[in-house]
Amino acid sequence: MYGCNNKAKPEECRVYPLILSKLSKFFHFGSCRFGVQKSKDSTARVSLYKELKTCPNIFTMESTFSGIDYGEMKGQHMTQENFMDIGRDLCRTVLIYENLFVPEELRHLYGNKGEEKVDLSAMLANDLASNSKLLKCGDGDSSGGSDSEPSEDNLPVEEVAKVVPIVDKKQ
Repeated sequence: MYGCNNKAKPEECRVYPLILSKLSKFFHFGSCRFGVQKSKDSTARVSLYKELKTCPNIFTMESTFSGIDYGEMKGQHMTQENFMDIGRDLCRTVLIYENLFVPEELRHLYGNKGEEKVDLSAMLANDLASNSKLLKCGDGDSSGGSDSEPSEDNLPVEEVAKVVPIVDKKQ
């Protein structure tokens, strides 16, 4: 996941991905990047972030078709069910971020507070702000993947011709 970076308050752009990483075994916070290079100014992510100014949660999310490279599923390919699970977790993360619902599997993060309502999003933002190692995670170059220049992702014409039949429109 690629996000922007508010230099004055860097934790605000990192809370949503941090929550998602705690919910989903398919999402790794350490793989996120929160940088904005000059070459990315024209991307939708950066343009929206600069235009809206008050919305820290503008991201580019990538997925893998090749497989997972960390954790208990390292080396395995993603299945349709796996993609549906992460989609569900993306939606659940919105509920947690907006402090509408905290699922049972995340209640351990704030200890036993009884029935007291806890703002998990604010708590994680404070954790990020006070943990320089976690806060710096993802700083730097965000030039890979779908945020890259389109020409970097294109296959050479010769390779495309091998897999896509060329149809003569004159016939």
